[in-house]
Amino acid sequence: MPRVFIEDLSEGYRHAIREGLAFLGGDCHLRPGDRVAVKPNLTFPRYRRGVMTNPEAIEALVVHLIDLGCRVTICESDSGGYNRFSMD
Repeated sequence: MPRVFIEDLSEGYRHAIREGLAFLGGDCHLRPGDRVAVKPNLTFPRYRRGVMTNPEAIEALVVHLIDLGCRVTICESDSGGYNRFSMD
């Protein structure tokens, strides 16, 4: 059965991510030492609202995962398509 979690950001990304993962049961599946890859969808060299993932959301997710004891790797590659740029 599909499940959907919706939360406003009035209490910030950390609260929304913590509540969302708890709703989905994510915390019970993550154990200290687990490796987690995060792909943030960086499509431009600088943050553009509505186009790419907010860096605050990425930070909140990474902090939450580290607090759970996970080993986090942020995975991204050079942008392709119409807005090519190097991740360097």
